[in-house]
Amino acid sequence: MAYNLIEIVKKNKFTIYLILQTVFIIIFLSKNITFLKLLLVFFIFLINQLVIIYLNSRDKDNTIKYDNFNEIELKMKEELSRRTDLINKNKMNLDEWVTYNKANVIFKVNDKSFYFFIFDYINRQDDFLTLVHANPKYINLTWKDLVKDQQESFPFIKEETNEKLINNMFELGDYNKIRQIKYYWTDPIEKTLIKKESFFLNWSEKKYKRTGVIGMGYNTNNILESNTVDYSNYTHYIFIFIINLVIIIVTYSIYVLNNNHSKVKAAILLLLTSSYLINFINSKELLGSFSTENAKIQNITSSVLGISFLIGVNIFILTSLKKELKQKLFIESGLVFSFSVILLLMAMFRVTNYMTIKELMEDRISTQLVFNFSILLNMFVIINYIIHVISKEKNLFFK
Repeated sequence: MAYNLIEIVKKNKFTIYLILQTVFIIIFLSKNITFLKLLLVFFIFLINQLVIIYLNSRDKDNTIKYDNFNEIELKMKEELSRRTDLINKNKMNLDEWVTYNKANVIFKVNDKSFYFFIFDYINRQDDFLTLVHANPKYINLTWKDLVKDQQESFPFIKEETNEKLINNMFELGDYNKIRQIKYYWTDPIEKTLIKKESFFLNWSEKKYKRTGVIGMGYNTNNILESNTVDYSNYTHYIFIFIINLVIIIVTYSIYVLNNNHSKVKAAILLLLTSSYLINFINSKELLGSFSTENAKIQNITSSVLGISFLIGVNIFILTSLKKELKQKLFIESGLVFSFSVILLLMAMFRVTNYMTIKELMEDRISTQLVFNFSILLNMFVIINYIIHVISKEKNLFFK
């Protein structure tokens, strides 16, 4: 019962959080609020986020399990031997054999689907031509081109299909004794990156002196799920605390300006920023390599340099508000802008003594959170100013 409740909460944690958040926003709008009450909301939000972090940190078992595996393995080997004998013992010619295997590429055991693959060795090019495969687009494609297509499916993941995989099968293979090998592969049935174990044999067609590899395998591990990381596990807790603190301080400061518009703006800002934060820590991505992570960090750094234009716009806005003697709006925008600059400086802070890929990802994802939040605050200043201009010149816009 308790386990089922945890699973329900885990699957619907973002929805539950939004419901709780909306309730507090309604309370926030309906009654006078003190800083202590807002601080209580802050800690409730923080606890909710920590619960999500805890649920995301629970161990995941991505091993693919089969019932009666020994029976499945035995039937796969028997079928592989039977089909190989059809060509090796001249029971079929090559065209008939290929046609037969294309028509029966899927092999089912106990309601589980497995597929055959057949490659034809191209001697002069030291390459292989795909004769039979569960993915029709690979038929008549060379192995080298097939691998390129595989690697483009998941460009940011460190596990890749070995370029010499079929060569290795062919070199290790035997015409009578079944061999087996483990490798990474994008499965055409499951449509995901997996770790696969295959049984294979060499085949030979004597009339035209053709030879190659025939095989069939089963999935042992879902690599895509194994390499999927939750942002909540890779975001420094201090950054989450700082962002929550900024949200509460900015929201309360806008609220105490003591007019109806400020209360509505404070509520909207609290809703949007806290929603973005919980959505961010609930996001997922694939575990990358050092090179892909460095590329992402460089992209963030380039974006930080590019935000200087946005800062210039907001400085212009603050100057205009000061000249118009809009003191409350000036303080409101100035406070939000100041926090956005502080967060931007935090995003520019660099650590270079990484020992593991996890440390590199933690720094990049934390920096990404702070940088994106700085953008949100800058957007608030601009939108706030646009609303002010429209309301001031409403006769001009809506005459």
